[in-house]
Amino acid sequence: MQNINKFKLLVSIILSIVIMFTSIPLGAASTSDIIISNAEHKQIIEQFLSEIKAIQSQVADIAQSALKSPAQGAANLEGRINLINSNIERLNKIIQDYLATVPGVSDRNRHVLLTFNILNLIKSSLYPLSLLIRTTNDVERLALLDEYFRSRVVALDTLQILEELLEKFNS
Repeated sequence: MQNINKFKLLVSIILSIVIMFTSIPLGAASTSDIIISNAEHKQIIEQFLSEIKAIQSQVADIAQSALKSPAQGAANLEGRINLINSNIERLNKIIQDYLATVPGVSDRNRHVLLTFNILNLIKSSLYPLSLLIRTTNDVERLALLDEYFRSRVVALDTLQILEELLEKFNS
């Protein structure tokens, strides 16, 4: 289990580095000076989605761990939740910077906004998980799990919609 977590952390770090280098041109003097082809846009969104899927997998691992032993290892799980939250905030900033480069009402804008939605739904699911790891009452745990899984289902549905839109996107 420890090796899997280390591997997932390594993958997240590598993806973060790739995204940082991808976003270097986004720091240009004027966002109107940046011209990104459809293929580049699609690749950027797919890189965002790749990192989001890695984050989503980490959140699911925390949910499974919280189900197995709610009170045991709560501090460890809370630390992992905080790390994931930091990664989400960093990715959110990168996506915001990219949003400034896309036209206001366009398919590209729609792709970026759906990416934000997915990321925010995942971030939203962290709160019920943080409560779940500290709760021992079965009724409260069921309510928190319901809240977590609803956010997860909506995030997965939004991810599927975005992936279908990207398939149709002309490159």
